[in-house]
This record gives sequence, structure tokens and C-alpha cells, in this order.
Amino acid sequence: LSPSRLKTVELPAKMSRLLGKLSGKQVEGELQKAQAVSNQHVAAMVRNVDCPQGQAAHMQTAKAYMSSRLSGDQATCLRLVSDNIHFVSQRDGEFQGKAPFQQYLGRTKVEGTWNEPRIGEGGLVHIDGQIKWMGVLPVAVKGVFRFGRDGRVEELFVGKR
Repeated sequence: LSPSRLKTVELPAKMSRLLGKLSGKQVEGELQKAQAVSNQHVAAMVRNVDCPQGQAAHMQTAKAYMSSRLSGDQATCLRLVSDNIHFVSQRDGEFQGKAPFQQYLGRTKVEGTWNEPRIGEGGLVHIDGQIKWMGVLPVAVKGVFRFGRDGRVEELFVGKR
């Protein structure tokens, strides 16, 4: 988001106060830092690959996961992930294992719009999306899926694109 674009967005009072303390350049810098952290995490995911990725079945699983997540179908989401799922949300933190992941699903509202799956770095499946930071500013995000040998999602990262 460019500083000039930032000036054209109407902001709620709470966000205006928060951003009033930051210049457009500082906000842009924070978004760039978030993107760098995101890229580093995805690179680590690629290094952890121990079986073929990006297969047609993986694309279908990622699409089914996102569809289920958006519709609130936790049972299907849980069926598609490994018992030892490693979930990392750049906004909400890190969750290891199905029980903590299930708790996360139950308490975290889904938001944004999400595209069709694509093959990204290291053959990992990516789904690009857009959310609104603090309910106002559009931010490009991605979901990155690493699959295990059994075809279920072993690691899922959601963060800045």
C-alpha cells in the first residue's frame, strides 16, 4: 500500500489514532517487514519438504480446506490436516497438533477473499488472498500448504504476501 494510497482511505477513529502515530512510510515499512518474515517462513517450509509436493490431489485438498474454512466446516478442515499439524498465522501465532489447531479454528473468524490454488516456491501449494487490516486497509496475504506422505496438510502458513 503506497503512502499516497493510504491518504485516500477513510479510516475509523480507532485506526486513525493508531496510524496517526505512524507516517505512511512507516506503515509501508511495517508491511515490508511482515512480508520479509513471511518469505523466510515459506523458505523454511521448502527446506522441510520430504516428499513430492504440488500434485493434483494436493491442489484439491488445499481448495477443499479453504472452502471448508470459509464455510465454518471444522470437521472437514480437521480431516484434511495431519494429527501433528503445524499451523502458523503471522497474525495469530503458532499452533502444533490437532487439538490446539481445533481450538484456533473455533475461536478465529475467517476473513477475506481467496483465489484458486497455485504452485509456488518449492512446489508448495499457495492460495493468495486479501484481508482488511484492522477492518479497513487491504493487505495481500497467502496460505502456503506443505503436505505429508499421506496427502494431508502437515504445515500451513498464513501471512503477508
